[in-house]
Amino acid sequence: PILPLCGAAGDQNPLDLIQLSKHNQKTLPVWGGQTREVQRNFDLSAWCVQIGSRITEAVMRGCQVALNQIERDPVLRHSVLELDLSLRQVTEADYLDAKAKLEAVKAAQDPGKKLTIEQVVRLFEPMGVIDRWQLQQSTAVFRLSSHVLRIGRTALVTNPFELFCEYSLRIKARSRADQTIVVQLTDGSGGYLPTAAALQGGSYSSKPASTQCGPDGGDQLVAETLQAIGQLWS
Repeated sequence: PILPLCGAAGDQNPLDLIQLSKHNQKTLPVWGGQTREVQRNFDLSAWCVQIGSRITEAVMRGCQVALNQIERDPVLRHSVLELDLSLRQVTEADYLDAKAKLEAVKAAQDPGKKLTIEQVVRLFEPMGVIDRWQLQQSTAVFRLSSHVLRIGRTALVTNPFELFCEYSLRIKARSRADQTIVVQLTDGSGGYLPTAAALQGGSYSSKPASTQCGPDGGDQLVAETLQAIGQLWS
């Protein structure tokens, strides 16, 4: 049996964007903007088949190694980490600006006419700011549960985010386990957990609408996870 787990991938793309951009200069910006359908001049199904083939080959290589390293009586330990991470805040000025943008669209829109996809996409960010302002009136934290397991010399830790890879690598580099498996998108939904560099880059995955926490929450998640792993090795 093979247990598939989703590792940290908040800042990755399964497609080779460098190769795609050589022949899709006009379509990629529209695709990335998510404002309308794009007639892509590549076969997405074929890309998925290639990705599946690479995963299959990696699993087969891993099985060959694992067959020679079977641990018959591994140490089994489990703990649940209850965390309160700092909720990402927006300012009142951000809220008022977002509210003005929403009201402008409402004033110009015919009540009987649906918004276009482009309008919906443009309202994604201001609606997120409004929702965050309302949420932070009642709480300053994002609460989550993280499972921490020791299976022999391996640690497995979970989180509810679309976790940027930097945080996963920091956990793996400092973990007491020989191998550490970081599993994202578990036990709830925390949105993206971006790095400070991502906030400066300004992608949709760094916006309040797409995130519950910011880099300070990521730092706390790394520190608390490492401490929990260490306790299972004590």
